[in-house]
Amino acid sequence: LVNGDEVMEADEFFHLALNTLSTTFGGRLNIQGSPSTGTIKNDDLGILTVTQIDGREGFQNGSFTFSLQPGASSDAPTIINYVLSGTATIADYTASNVNSITIPAGANSITLNLPVIDDSVLEETETIVIAITDINNLHNNITPALPLPVLNIFDNDNATLTISNPIPVIEGNKGTKTLAFTVTLDKLTSRSFDVNYTTVNSTADTTDNDYVFKTGRLTFAGFAGESKQITIEINGDIKVEGNETFNVVLSGLNPAFSERLIVQIPPGTGTI
Repeated sequence: LVNGDEVMEADEFFHLALNTLSTTFGGRLNIQGSPSTGTIKNDDLGILTVTQIDGREGFQNGSFTFSLQPGASSDAPTIINYVLSGTATIADYTASNVNSITIPAGANSITLNLPVIDDSVLEETETIVIAITDINNLHNNITPALPLPVLNIFDNDNATLTISNPIPVIEGNKGTKTLAFTVTLDKLTSRSFDVNYTTVNSTADTTDNDYVFKTGRLTFAGFAGESKQITIEINGDIKVEGNETFNVVLSGLNPAFSERLIVQIPPGTGTI
């Protein structure tokens, strides 16, 4: 009776020997072909499944776990060669210098830990993509289950765009003057981004020719303390009127870094 199992192993052999006849009937009964060899053919195949745990800066490291099907193992080590790529770099996580990992003989799984580096840079969600280039096992009967997962690294930083309220301007009786709004980024970001701006009437009104409507887009390289100016023209007149205000509103961040790049509320206010 041969027992079945889920161990990936080489073909195995056993011997059956007959000996010590109770009688030979005067030498006319002989044992021949003893011992005889029996072969147990291995019929187990391995499916390697890869699962991931996403990383979170400051909270949780990322990992890939390589597992054979439940209950399965091999009587020889399983060496998995892999390549890591994706948008995350060595500045985002720590990887081994050896691009291989081994499931020990008799074991079902092994985990590749990828410690996440907690920095102060505002970043988008980044990815680690794994590709298996080879699986080496003495029996060469293990294949990977596809598709392989993608590991995400979630950032924990925030940054803010602020817009200044400039010093009030005296409009004068004619010609134009300017009000300059300064938009400032407080923290380093991992990449450049754009933000739209537009003027919005309050008590000052473009239809009354108080100032010149303006809209546009600012591009930031992403440096901490980086600032851009928005200059608005103010029209002089001879009307007798009180002080008036208008706003400059920021919108349309691209990218928004998963809503962690925050635009100051309320908007910038200019006073005429």
